[in-house]
Amino acid sequence: MELIMIFLVFFILMIISSILNVLLKMTDKKDWAISLSLSVVLSIVIVSLL
Repeated sequence: MELIMIFLVFFILMIISSILNVLLKMTDKKDWAISLSLSVVLSIVIVSLL
């Protein structure tokens, strides 16, 4: 159950970061890696808080 929550939150955060990357035109590989790692960390933190 917790794994599903992590994936769900991670998926939502990835969508948000993808939209932000497109809007801000930051489509470098480095920016994608930063947003990916941020999404992973944030999803784990959010699920652990819930």
